[in-house]
Amino acid sequence: MANFIQTTRSKVNLDDILDINCYTTSDKSIGKIELYSQSMTDQYHIDKSVNTVTFEVIGSINENKLEEWLQELLWEKSIKNKNGKEMNIMRMKGLLCIESSTVKVILQCVNELYELIPTSGWEENEEHINRLVFIGVNLDRESLLMSFNTFTKQ
Repeated sequence: MANFIQTTRSKVNLDDILDINCYTTSDKSIGKIELYSQSMTDQYHIDKSVNTVTFEVIGSINENKLEEWLQELLWEKSIKNKNGKEMNIMRMKGLLCIESSTVKVILQCVNELYELIPTSGWEENEEHINRLVFIGVNLDRESLLMSFNTFTKQ
């Protein structure tokens, strides 16, 4: 449960808001991504132009190629939907299996900013999978999946 902090003119003790690990990546947060993406198909929000798309790709991916894909998608906006429209990614979360890493990697993205965060290791018999959840405008699952596979499997 969230704690409420009463302030006067936005003055607050920095110890109350810094280094409290609200966005740490733990097995619990990985489980939430897995649970959320498994229960979803393409969904729409109150604003009908905003929708949610998810997909999974089995296997390991190349980190450099992943970075190229993220930059093309988020910064260059060169990956279009099936109607040729620009896809506007508002939020993206992912659980990734990077070739050069022995640990799971969490992807956090807000608009054009993204971060790759190493987390816990893969279990011995655990399937190595890449699971992504997108929230945005003009999203097209097939275009996102095809571009992801094209870039990361080169």
